[in-house]
Amino acid sequence: MTLYDRIASTEAGSRALAQARLRHETLCCLHQAQAASGLSIAEIAAATGDRRRDIRKAFDSDGNLRPDLVARCLHAMGYELELTLVAAGEPRRKAVAESPPAMANGCGQSQRADSWA
Repeated sequence: MTLYDRIASTEAGSRALAQARLRHETLCCLHQAQAASGLSIAEIAAATGDRRRDIRKAFDSDGNLRPDLVARCLHAMGYELELTLVAAGEPRRKAVAESPPAMANGCGQSQRADSWA
């Protein structure tokens, strides 16, 4: 049994994993939108009317990711976020079934352990 399986086997652990997955996916979307738009944190703050500090904290995952702030940031960069409802644990089951063993390499990318130099 892996560490992930042990955590996921409890109600509190399963909930924490779901929260972490949502936070991770949201942050990936924010950073991808920022890279695609080319806007700086200061430019996003000016466009949203929020303080630079609040925008920086959201992008650094330092504090709560408020949906209204995320929406304002994404809109300022020309994007919206679309959510999909899935059964609890489904993203993990799908990832395990579809991919060979790999090490996480950031937002949806992975690197096979046997490809490391």
